[in-house]
Amino acid sequence: MSDMEVHGSCSDRFSAVQDEFADSLRGGADVGASVAVFLDADDAPVRTHSPRTCYWGGRGGSLVVNDFDARMTFAYVMNQMTHLGLTDPRGRKLLQAACKALTP
Repeated sequence: MSDMEVHGSCSDRFSAVQDEFADSLRGGADVGASVAVFLDADDAPVRTHSPRTCYWGGRGGSLVVNDFDARMTFAYVMNQMTHLGLTDPRGRKLLQAACKALTP
């Protein structure tokens, strides 16, 4: 068993997800991991034209977006990390260009 700690914030309605994640980490198979659940919100750091979009952002600026209505998956992984995380403009600018290319 591992004594790995879970950090971050979690809405009460997703507490079962947080508990399962913590149990998984305590099993000792991972040396580190993360999980994220995002709901549509006015302050969401990633936006597309579709409300049926899910995304993942890494601490260094990497970004994966699945837009189900557009049938598009976008992925950006940088080779130099910044401290900006999801506020890093590099991936977002590329995502905006990809979304614009899909707009008739």
